[in-house]
Amino acid sequence: MTFHDIYAVADTRPRCYFSFEDEEDQYFEHGFIHLYGIPDNLSESDVENIYNGGSDKSVYIGEIIGTLILGNQMSEDGEDFLMLCDDMSADLSYVASSFIYEDLIDVNIGVLADIYYIYELEMEKGYDDNELKQEILEKLPYILFRLYHVKPQYLAYYPLPLDKSDADALIPKHSVSVKLDPKITANGVPADNANILLNDDELDTLVEGNAPYPVSAKNTELWKFYESCRFEEIGNTRMLYKEIE
Repeated sequence: MTFHDIYAVADTRPRCYFSFEDEEDQYFEHGFIHLYGIPDNLSESDVENIYNGGSDKSVYIGEIIGTLILGNQMSEDGEDFLMLCDDMSADLSYVASSFIYEDLIDVNIGVLADIYYIYELEMEKGYDDNELKQEILEKLPYILFRLYHVKPQYLAYYPLPLDKSDADALIPKHSVSVKLDPKITANGVPADNANILLNDDELDTLVEGNAPYPVSAKNTELWKFYESCRFEEIGNTRMLYKEIE
């Protein structure tokens, strides 16, 4: 099915409560963004009805689950970016530490940013099409601005590793039988002429430091999709991000 247009609807808070205590969640907008398509074959009057608030002829195509982190307002209020994210969830704590790790934001001088963290982009059956999802991710900053009146500086997404219960997922691919020279230095580091048997995971660890999971556990198809949308990894954190121009 081709669409005349796509529109988004966000879950919003129905009430705003004023408290005598500080509320950390005021710096975070959580929720679902529901995505609808306007079929190309509708009459002018049906399309006009949808633009005027109707939805009976529109098609539900998917949803984005995410959190908007209002880093700029935290900076204005002198709040601790990492601590607030950590208080909210382990996921957001890792988002914050990843951005700090690569100096994309500098908490020491209060240079923060608004970040929209995508937990998942889920499409309905029949609409799980990479071209359509790519268009949605391209328009996501505009969608966020229209729904929340904030255009974030960054989008972020953490692709989960392949299921470790899948025996094929982590099978070493480059294990090589070599002769091990017993000559080892006093500090435990092999001497120049010593050879070691390393599997893929051990090679990953040596090359990538403290990456949360090895290259062999990457969901390659998912990574390729987000990279095609101009996301890139923050260091070796496995956290993907895209700077909004």
